[in-house]
Amino acid sequence: MVKVSKIFALSSDYRDWLFVPFLIQWIVVNVVLYYPYLRFIFEVGIFQQKANVIFPYTWASALLLFFYALYIFLKRYRLDYVRTVLYSLSMPFVATSLFEIIWQNIGSGIHVGNQSVITEVINFSSIALIVSVFKFWRTKRSFLILTILYLLIWILWLSVGYPQINTSSHILFIVSFSFNVGLKILSFILVAALITPTFASENIVIT
Repeated sequence: MVKVSKIFALSSDYRDWLFVPFLIQWIVVNVVLYYPYLRFIFEVGIFQQKANVIFPYTWASALLLFFYALYIFLKRYRLDYVRTVLYSLSMPFVATSLFEIIWQNIGSGIHVGNQSVITEVINFSSIALIVSVFKFWRTKRSFLILTILYLLIWILWLSVGYPQINTSSHILFIVSFSFNVGLKILSFILVAALITPTFASENIVIT
């Protein structure tokens, strides 16, 4: 029989309860205010809606990050099942919106992206979830190097004209596809790196 504490353990650390208001704001934004967008994402995720050629890489990255986060929170940080699942489910939303908020705003002024209030609010709402788990942030040198690389690739994409996958040019499509997929995957790797403890020195038990 599974102990109740394994399912959900009350914590006296205020940082563990930060997830509650952040989760509430996400629900308000994505379920109450802009439910059609969440429904569209869900239908795309179960292949009921057509998506672009980048989606399979996003979907696979999200799935891998979810299972990786399950392992990190459950086995490394020894969290209860409820917090483990909630934290793990939120991480793919963080990574996806991190890419999307940069992609749509870096193209402002050159007619790339959707800089509407709705998309901005939705993306910021999802990115905010990473703040709620700052107790588990591990900003190692590898994370800082990845962050610098991430920013440099965005700058490089912009410096070559910021081509998009809807271009009629085969060469520009390949360039855009490479930048898009590479940065999308790197967004997920960044989030994973941020919550990953140093395996050689940490085996944290958090109640």
